[in-house]
Amino acid sequence: MKILIGGIPFAAHDLRCEAMYIGTVLAFAEIIPDAEFAFLSECPHYIRSRFELDSRSAGDFEGIDLYVVLAGTYLIANMPLALSLMEEAAKAGVASVVFDWDLLPGDPLFQRTFAERYAERSSWQVRLRLKKEDPEMARAFALQEIFSLARAVLVRNSRTFVQLQHFGFEPAGINIDPLYLLPSGDLERAKEVVPEAFWKTLASDGRLLVISFALPPEEAKMTEWNSFFTGFLTENPANCIAFFCPECEQYRASLFGEEAYSPAVQCFSDYPEPEILQAFLSFANAVISDRREVLIFAANSLIPFFALKSDDGSVEPMLEEYGVTFCGSIANPDFEKLSFSLGLLLTGGEAMTTELARVRARILKRKLPLLLDEKNSHKEKFGEVTKS
Repeated sequence: MKILIGGIPFAAHDLRCEAMYIGTVLAFAEIIPDAEFAFLSECPHYIRSRFELDSRSAGDFEGIDLYVVLAGTYLIANMPLALSLMEEAAKAGVASVVFDWDLLPGDPLFQRTFAERYAERSSWQVRLRLKKEDPEMARAFALQEIFSLARAVLVRNSRTFVQLQHFGFEPAGINIDPLYLLPSGDLERAKEVVPEAFWKTLASDGRLLVISFALPPEEAKMTEWNSFFTGFLTENPANCIAFFCPECEQYRASLFGEEAYSPAVQCFSDYPEPEILQAFLSFANAVISDRREVLIFAANSLIPFFALKSDDGSVEPMLEEYGVTFCGSIANPDFEKLSFSLGLLLTGGEAMTTELARVRARILKRKLPLLLDEKNSHKEKFGEVTKS
């Protein structure tokens, strides 16, 4: 059986996208051991060298038996393309399965993306309502088309499951988030993320804090973040910080002051491969981030994390899984909570690690085989399509 993973076109060197594709392959390989995989991508050489897999251009379903629409939070923004590919798959006799969908609440893209899609195929009454930006109608059209084209719709969390039920649609189930299936990379390669001087500074009694921000703090908050970071560094001369954020060199001195260019502070505008980053996080004592994938990588490595509120709302369901709350946001951080929680952790984090392991074990039980019959027959579950 050959499975094409698409929905979100593969983006080379994109941390979240690569990790989701890897996890999706592992999720389906577990229930269909003899499956072969290909990625929807326009970078075939990268796919071949990085993953040793084939890549397909949009619309190429030759020899494909199952099309997995990897949805994530991107499905709405990419819906016109996603639906057109599902239509092409159906014409080629290929069943589609929507996988790992996270429907963000109140997403304004509903009316923006669908008004154009339905403008030419609807009656004048519908076109008039869409021009008035009727989000309820746009949503109804969108969901109806998704569920009519997909053999099964699997969602990432209970929030999306309940939302779709509220709209009158029934998902097939809740899948395991593919990011939880990401394997860790080689530890020696992970150590090479930072220079040797960093590890010498950390020594045996230092603490490693890994920070990952989707965007830099606003200038008005630089001083407050500087106080927090320098307080951690000066508390113990062996403490170290690895900081990941776009264009971080521009404000490195503002955030870290006199320590900005010492071996104890390493700043990165880009990320290593996701499995290498996850391995690197295993050396940390704590992780602070507003990026869902980085927080999950920390959880996979059983490293305590402190979450900052994200702009897209994708972090909340993960925090519900772990029973924790936000420490503010990058723009409005709760430094009192951060400092108190970090202090507790550094004086004895065994209880946190134990709880992380307990929750992770529960999450990993959410396997795709639960959606299949006792014989694990994918054909009986997803069905076969007669090619037209």
